[in-house]
Amino acid sequence: MRSAMNMVVSSFLVLLLPAGPSEAQSRSGLAVSGRVSFLGAAQPIGAIRVELQRLGLTIQEQVSFDDRFEFSEVLPGSYTVVIHAADYATVTRDIQVPGDYEVRVQLRPSRGVEAEDYRTASVAEYQVPGSARRQFKSAQKKLRRNDCAGALEDLSKAIEIFAAYADARNAMGNCYVVLKDLKLAEEAFKQAVSLSSSVYPALNLADLYSRQGRMPEAEEVLTKAIRRSPSEGDGYYGLALIRFEQGRLEEAAQLCLQAHQHPHRVADVHLLLGKIYLRQGTPLSAVHELRLYVAEAKPNPVRDRVMKLLEDTK
Repeated sequence: MRSAMNMVVSSFLVLLLPAGPSEAQSRSGLAVSGRVSFLGAAQPIGAIRVELQRLGLTIQEQVSFDDRFEFSEVLPGSYTVVIHAADYATVTRDIQVPGDYEVRVQLRPSRGVEAEDYRTASVAEYQVPGSARRQFKSAQKKLRRNDCAGALEDLSKAIEIFAAYADARNAMGNCYVVLKDLKLAEEAFKQAVSLSSSVYPALNLADLYSRQGRMPEAEEVLTKAIRRSPSEGDGYYGLALIRFEQGRLEEAAQLCLQAHQHPHRVADVHLLLGKIYLRQGTPLSAVHELRLYVAEAKPNPVRDRVMKLLEDTK
């Protein structure tokens, strides 16, 4: 058993190294459709907004007035579907294309402060004019072709139409990162953070600061994001990464645990916590986190390696 555990330790450390891109390239995209049901309601309750996200960036979105949605021209890869409806808790689903062609989601009524916060955010989202949304969708198509320069033209037009378009500003920031214009990326992310209650623009801004070695600024951005949206688990994960880099392992571990206690999209929180446990000399706890990662993560090469690793230790 001890030799198997040693293999877990050594293999796990290799596993945590950043992986290169693995998305298959395809000329023709695939369709992903879905159906939404509402707990306690037999009929659709009104408009729902559905986003298809890739690495935190909304690449397609639509507003539907029935219980169905569909995204076309989706290239192979890992995505997240996010469903919003007034007075219902936001739901996220990780999907893999090809594989998950039909997504079924049940929404539950939100309660208390979370419901009030969501209604406020929803009003702003539904204020986006159709002309701005069309520019944004045009930008998304260009992003799928890796045409950031062309996408920026459409995103600029979308913002000219509706200055408070947080998703457009966040997408601009990601484009500027790709084009290595970090000053403009920073400004775009800052504007997106100021306009959105979502934690993901803040994660993008914090990541930009971290890569520039501006750790205090990254920490401040994430701390504010957590205070603003304490129920979003991925904010805690972002701050845990900073604490880990600072060598503050106990604080990083506590933040990882908080991330897991709230709704979150990033299953990698368990990989980080496992690495912390290894450094703290508790490999059995690390193995437990690997199992949690397998349970939460959608199929991907890292998950396959983790599953094989766990099989080899039995």
